[in-house]
Amino acid sequence: MGVDFSAVFKHSLDVTAIEVFKEEIVKGIRFPKVVKCIKEVNFHNPHLDRQWLLNRDRISESYNIEPFDPVLIGDEEYVELGGPGGFRFIFNKYICEFSPCFR
Repeated sequence: MGVDFSAVFKHSLDVTAIEVFKEEIVKGIRFPKVVKCIKEVNFHNPHLDRQWLLNRDRISESYNIEPFDPVLIGDEEYVELGGPGGFRFIFNKYICEFSPCFR
């Protein structure tokens, strides 16, 4: 038994900066302790080993833009960065929620 953990923090990233953030996590530049933890989780749970993926949920009917154009995150959209070990970051316009898969 346990409780789910989430950390919420303020950010000012746009979609392009989130893509850079993703690449820095993949390379181990950002959050090196989290990256080390992910590698340990994957070693013991190979079924959780997956690539980091970006998913952008947006209301695009009124926009003539592609899903990952470098524009600010709108008021009613979010960008999810999910990766190995069940780790994920969910960004909205102002805050980011970080959630690991374990308790």
